[in-house]
Amino acid sequence: MKYVVNGLIALVGILGTGAVAGIAAILMAAFEMTGSCFEGACAYTAVFLVFPFLWIVLMVIFFAIWMSIRRKRKALAIGRP
Repeated sequence: MKYVVNGLIALVGILGTGAVAGIAAILMAAFEMTGSCFEGACAYTAVFLVFPFLWIVLMVIFFAIWMSIRRKRKALAIGRP
């Protein structure tokens, strides 16, 4: 059961960070933060540059926080009977 829950948390983390990265990339393209939107160039930049980079960064942050929470839980559970 522990492995199923951990797998679901990881899956939700991957999909959630992907959704947040996608929304952020779309908003960045809409507000022209990714450069000039001449003939859709800002959309290509958002899809092929901003989205993958942002997704990787958010996944690393998510898994670092998740592992630190798991480590603290295990440390607290050791002293319990």
